[in-house]
This record gives sequence, C-alpha cells and structure tokens, in this order.
Amino acid sequence: MKASVYIAITLLFSAQVYADNSYSGVLEIGYEHAELEQNDYRDLGSSNYTFFIGQQFTKRDFENWGWRFLSIQVDLSNEHLRDTKAVCCINGNRENLIGELNIQRLYLDYYLSPLININNFRLEFIPSFGIGYTNLYLKDTKANEEHDVKAYTIGGALRLKFTLYDHFFIEMPNIDLGVIVKKNTDINATVGEATIDRPEYFTFFLLTTIGYRMTF
Repeated sequence: MKASVYIAITLLFSAQVYADNSYSGVLEIGYEHAELEQNDYRDLGSSNYTFFIGQQFTKRDFENWGWRFLSIQVDLSNEHLRDTKAVCCINGNRENLIGELNIQRLYLDYYLSPLININNFRLEFIPSFGIGYTNLYLKDTKANEEHDVKAYTIGGALRLKFTLYDHFFIEMPNIDLGVIVKKNTDINATVGEATIDRPEYFTFFLLTTIGYRMTF
C-alpha cells in the first residue's frame, strides 16, 4: 500500500511540473468496484483495497493523452472462489480455497472524441497502453498447499466510460489485457483438489471503475 501511494504521488507531481499553467488540467480519482464487491467490501484496509489516480496531460499538443495508475490488493474469499459463475479457470474441488490478488498497472491513455456528448451526459471509448504486475496467491486450507504466481506484463486496457455532470463517472466494462513477459513459476498447477487452468502467457481481468473527475 505504501509503495502504491508513493508511486501515485510521484506521478502526480511529475505531471504537475509538466503542466502548462494557461490550460486547465483534469485529475481523476476513484476505485475498482468489482474486486471489492466479490468480498462484500469486508475488512477494507491497507491489505484489502483498490484505488486509481490519473490525469490528462495539460499541454495542448498532448491534450488527447493522459496517464493512470491502478492499484488493487484484495482478499479472495472462499465464498467467491467457490462461485463457478464468477470465477473461471479453476477445476475440481474449490471448497477449501482462499487467496489474494494483487494488480498494479501504469497506463498511457488516449482520449478519443466522445461517442455521445449531450447536456450532462458523455460516453467515451478510451484505449490504453500499459505495463503491469500481477500476483495471484491461492491456498487450500485443508491440504495446506499454496500456489503463488508473480507475473510482469505489457498490454493495456479498453474502457467504456459514462460521465455525468462532467464529474462523476463509471467505466464498465474496463477490460485489462496483458502479455506476460516474465513470471516466477507456471500459472497452471494443482492446489489441494483444485486445478488451475488459466492461460500461461497472458492475463485478462474484467473490471468496473468508479470515480470523480475534477479540473484545476
């Protein structure tokens, strides 16, 4: 959590230094809903959180570009992991599984012209390019077996963004895709009586981001 906050502050400060004071910039902050909702927002804190911060560049030559830093550190409850509709790619007995998911992403965003911009409503499609880190940890509490995958990725995201009154927005779907360039172990493995059956060379997450947009 401390490292994520430090990265976010550093990026924000760098963008402010780069800013052209004659032109208002845009700052966005918010959180990722889907990964917190799977555990009913329980036990929020430094080891169970999501947040993002981002900014459009303020110089007019680069005003269609921006950056975003996304940080997710969440507990994966047994209740969630047992749900075959919510969690794919795990075969066999999930009754004793628990886990943690850590996602860190730094994106370069490109702001296209809005698809719809009427009165107090705006709809945008925003592609992103990025680098990232993913850590998926699973444990079978009965067999006392663990599987801990750490992977570094390059890729990006595709976000459909709905904005109301130029401030409040939701991005759904927010599709995060990454190609794994380095990992510490094979992704597929057996943990207790469960078998992980996920792609070995790329990551895929379907996120829902909710935030607030402000100008300065």
